[in-house]
Amino acid sequence: MKRKPYIFVLVFCCLMPKVIFAQNYIDSIIGELMYSIDRPSRMLLLDTVTDAVQPGAEVDPSIFSAIVLLATEGVANPARSGGRLVNSFPDIRVSACNLLGIIKTGDSKTNLLTVLHYDSDPTVLGAAVRALTNIGLNENDDVVLAIIVLQQRQTGLNRPSNTLAIEILKAYDFFSQKVTRKDPMVQSILAIITDYRYVAAVRKQAANLLQKLLKS
Repeated sequence: MKRKPYIFVLVFCCLMPKVIFAQNYIDSIIGELMYSIDRPSRMLLLDTVTDAVQPGAEVDPSIFSAIVLLATEGVANPARSGGRLVNSFPDIRVSACNLLGIIKTGDSKTNLLTVLHYDSDPTVLGAAVRALTNIGLNENDDVVLAIIVLQQRQTGLNRPSNTLAIEILKAYDFFSQKVTRKDPMVQSILAIITDYRYVAAVRKQAANLLQKLLKS
């Protein structure tokens, strides 16, 4: 029985160099791929950081920085060739937003709010709203207010997104018990109900949510 602590120390000492090597290897891959903006390199970078993210586990800063880059690339740092945007990959931004929702930190929330402010792709915006809902933080109603602004921007479009509206309504439902003032949220839901550019199913979902909020 007395030998167990020594065995543990021996195993730990044997495994520790392998852990350090693995992390250094990941950091090396990320360091190289951060400077390549072609799609294959970005997909490889996404695969690398995805494998490194585990729910509830702390994320290495270099991995987190790479995820933030992928979530905002083509929007925060547009690169053009011959006048054409060459580093905008909405599907990769969606996956990166999902990863930020798994990490569930204040920094994740901050960067997702940046996505809501600057991105225009409805699939990416929907992923960001879903990730913010998964994180669940709403200090001073900052997340709910950002989603309300997003919904107002949608109202100004010729064809607002039905799928994004559904994600917004799901977020409102989740945050309804965590919001300080419900009035702005109610007004936003009313705007969806009365906007006949949305399909009937979306407007019905909004009406049901409004009834639920008014009863609570």
